[in-house]
Amino acid sequence: MAHRTAALAASGAALAADLRDTMLLHRVSARPDGESEMQSLYLDILDTAIALMQADAGTVQILDEATGDLVMLAHRNLESVVGHFLRVPAGSGTPCGVALSRGVRVFLDFDNPQTPGPHDSNNIHFRAGLRSAQSTPLVTRRGRPIGMFSTHWHGRHRPGERELRYLDLLARQAADLIERQQTLERLHERDAVLTRLSAGAS
Repeated sequence: MAHRTAALAASGAALAADLRDTMLLHRVSARPDGESEMQSLYLDILDTAIALMQADAGTVQILDEATGDLVMLAHRNLESVVGHFLRVPAGSGTPCGVALSRGVRVFLDFDNPQTPGPHDSNNIHFRAGLRSAQSTPLVTRRGRPIGMFSTHWHGRHRPGERELRYLDLLARQAADLIERQQTLERLHERDAVLTRLSAGAS
């Protein structure tokens, strides 16, 4: 009887966690479109990733195709770190660069302050009190890399398979939303240029 009770409790907890995380994903997908919503979108994606991973901090970086840099456009609880990583070359060998170039998630532990790593990243994160991180690439349905989100923990940590499954769903959702917003912005810019040219011609 005790075993059955424990199994029912575990099953109920798993269902509750699935419901909570499904609702988190739904809130992101249900947000309104709009050219002025880009920063809000990045923060919504980041906050959802942090909640799904039960993380302490995180970042969203978008690929600048002109320079090949990952540009940090949103962050939470990383004020002492962000200045060092506002722009990171995608080929720098940092975890986020490796994740983007290989198209796979990368895990890293910051538990050896004597190992600097690319951009002195290990020491910088270690001094900020961080001990683990993951970086997940954002890739469009056509296979074009557009960015990255990362989550960080103060202790050594590896998410479970269930958490990573939801994180992958968020990554797909985020890539779709960001690509759509980028397309809207380009269309808006094109229309603005055409309007100016039309006004100049008249």
